[in-house]
Amino acid sequence: EIGAAALKKLFLGQVTQVGGQKLTYVRPKERSVYRAFRDAILRMSEQDEKTYWLKETFRGGVKFGKELDSVAAVVALVEAEPAMVGIATRKAVEGKAGVKILNVAKD
Repeated sequence: EIGAAALKKLFLGQVTQVGGQKLTYVRPKERSVYRAFRDAILRMSEQDEKTYWLKETFRGGVKFGKELDSVAAVVALVEAEPAMVGIATRKAVEGKAGVKILNVAKD
């Protein structure tokens, strides 16, 4: 389980460790899957998120995580790399032995 605030900080590059474990995030380019995550966890519009990353890039601040072409690619990477946290649909993860579904607790 992970708190929504901790997950938000991870995906905004503000932290690289959660619960003492170093993690890297990966997200799909597929808009519908990522939009659901952005709306529920980041609570930012697409434009607000773009502005955030432009400012951080310009300042030399936090680094953007990995972005892959599909949910299947995200799941495959998370399955291969234990220190990865990715955004995927529950259906894409079912039956994947090396992938654990994180329950997100409301903060």
